[in-house]
Amino acid sequence: MTTNIVVQQPNEFTFTNAKGTFITYVTTSINGQPQLDYKTQHGHGNYHFSGQEIDKLETAIGTLVTVVIERPLNRDIGGNLVKLTVLIPIINLPVTEGEEKVKTEAILTTEKVAGNIRIPLIGQIQTYEVLALTGTARFVNS
Repeated sequence: MTTNIVVQQPNEFTFTNAKGTFITYVTTSINGQPQLDYKTQHGHGNYHFSGQEIDKLETAIGTLVTVVIERPLNRDIGGNLVKLTVLIPIINLPVTEGEEKVKTEAILTTEKVAGNIRIPLIGQIQTYEVLALTGTARFVNS
């Protein structure tokens, strides 16, 4: 006799790390839009993103969820563009148990951008900081 196990995909992810980073990602909120909250240590950064502010890319290694957390202050002279990308792994949850522990990574990408003045950029344009994250994936009924 074969037993069929019904699974569901999580729609809410919460992550933290030892450096005080806190990330919550909801695939579909009450208004039907994705939401991502990103908080850094001691409240130095507190960001909220929703809808089209969130880029989602399905890849062979999972889903990459990216938001822009900082833009150059002066568009004429350029500066740093900082993006946060969270790797969301594929997770199957049994319908009877709606929660699973998760280990993943986030990457902070700092990219030098030229301004409207068009000064050429020399050298490495992007640098990365990898954040090891642990947390929970769960299914929440809306």
